[in-house]
Amino acid sequence: MEKRGARIVDISLARYGFGQSRRAGLLIAEREGAAIHAEALEADPEGFSETSARCSPGARARARTATRRRCLC
Repeated sequence: MEKRGARIVDISLARYGFGQSRRAGLLIAEREGAAIHAEALEADPEGFSETSARCSPGARARARTATRRRCLC
């Protein structure tokens, strides 16, 4: 790689927060998943696991409320 212009250096990861980085990555993945699947979760909340539903707080509750309203009309 050096022959192609890359500079190779030694680094230390002793103080790198692997756990913190992992948590940040998972949070991003959960939020993106919630955004991508929000409509489907609203339409069919029972089609998702409890874990998946937690990514979109309130989706199951809103869907249940909407169902109850339809039943009352």
